[in-house]
Amino acid sequence: MSFFGLSGPGSGWARMTPARCPQCIKEDIAPCNKAFWRREHLVPGVLLCSRHRLPLHATCARCADFAQSDRFAVHPAAHCGCGLQPLPEVSLLTDADMDAEAELARISANLLNSDYMPTFRRQRIAREVVRAATAHGLVKNGAVQWELALDFFRSAPYIRLLARVNLTTERTAGFREVLVGARVPRHPLQCIALLKSLHGTWNAVEQNFSLPDVGDDLHPAQRHEAESAPHTSPRRRWIEKHRARWFPHYQGMYREFRRANPKLTHSQLLRLMPDNARYFISRESLAAAGEHIASARGPKNVIGETG
Repeated sequence: MSFFGLSGPGSGWARMTPARCPQCIKEDIAPCNKAFWRREHLVPGVLLCSRHRLPLHATCARCADFAQSDRFAVHPAAHCGCGLQPLPEVSLLTDADMDAEAELARISANLLNSDYMPTFRRQRIAREVVRAATAHGLVKNGAVQWELALDFFRSAPYIRLLARVNLTTERTAGFREVLVGARVPRHPLQCIALLKSLHGTWNAVEQNFSLPDVGDDLHPAQRHEAESAPHTSPRRRWIEKHRARWFPHYQGMYREFRRANPKLTHSQLLRLMPDNARYFISRESLAAAGEHIASARGPKNVIGETG
């Protein structure tokens, strides 16, 4: 279970159930002429098959207790005659819940592939949560803005999914640590649900995780050294390739933060933004685009500001 990130305290909200998809056991036939188990169906908490969008099925408790007998562990179609029944949690789902659960199953199945989102690691998850929470104004200067945070999650479209994966989004010490990056939810399904809620869509999560992370060789502190190097690194080429897409995005974000916080300096504004913004915007690039730039010393010398 440590492979799935389920080996620590607080990770056992979902029972480990030998589940299978009734359609997969007809299609997934091994050379021995028996169906084989799919590991994506064995992640505790997953309710649907990502391939067929069907509810996962289980046997009776006696068949599922492989510790007593491994007779029914030989292949997923084996049982004592009790038959396969859908997981009981599925009966409580609405149509909208089914769509969310189907995507959850798809994402968790993809994450079992090491080639998919290789940056999806605990430290990076913590940083992306902090960046998104800061961009929404839920976290400011390392402190959770609880009124905004509680309102945000209570109105989030994935609130039912967050509750289903047992992720508390109330004013607790544990949730505060998650929002400020001091803790990462133990269960991968909780991480998926939280990131989706903060970013809106999983496509946005994928895009953010594809960006170079702070601490890479193109950290802003080394920007000038990298630009003066005789060769162009792969990350520099990636940044140049995507500059036209991401510069306007971060320029608009900078402009909104500047208008909302007229007393903050340029450096203070940058600290409010996602760290990856610094790969695409600087004083020079903003000035070249005709953007008003906050002063380095305070509001009295803001370039281009009047009134």
